[in-house]
Amino acid sequence: MDFIPEAAVAPILIFIGLEIMAQAFDATPKHHHKAVALAFIPLIAYLVLIQVNSFLQGGASKLTGELAHTYGALVTLSNGFILTSLLWASALACIIDKKLNKAAIFMGVAAFFSLFGIIHSPYDNGKLFLPFEVNFTTHFQFFGAYLLAAAFLVGMALSQPKKAS
Repeated sequence: MDFIPEAAVAPILIFIGLEIMAQAFDATPKHHHKAVALAFIPLIAYLVLIQVNSFLQGGASKLTGELAHTYGALVTLSNGFILTSLLWASALACIIDKKLNKAAIFMGVAAFFSLFGIIHSPYDNGKLFLPFEVNFTTHFQFFGAYLLAAAFLVGMALSQPKKAS
């Protein structure tokens, strides 16, 4: 790495990222492209957070008001982005395929993971925690939202007409 100028690293990484994204779409059936696109949202939040942190140079604690709220949203969306992306894309692919109960399971897993900060940790460093040993409620909000989504999916699955055998 010492032989490659820093200015050359960013374009190389961008090219590699674009190639990976293109391969993700090429390797996925066309009807699942929306799920692939959804999977990129937490990753983009993580990339934006990296840039914001380099700009702030550790001064995030000085943010107030709407900026602090937006920064917190970026942190919670980006922490655990790999698992979040997998869960969201899997759930959406199942919804597209009308496998609503399976999609509900992915939402249930996301609910469980959000309780402990495995995904959506509100800490800047993404650390894990026990649900009742912290002084914030963000994880309960995510937990409730994911459970509500899971319940909605189960309800939709139950309301679908049964297939004739």
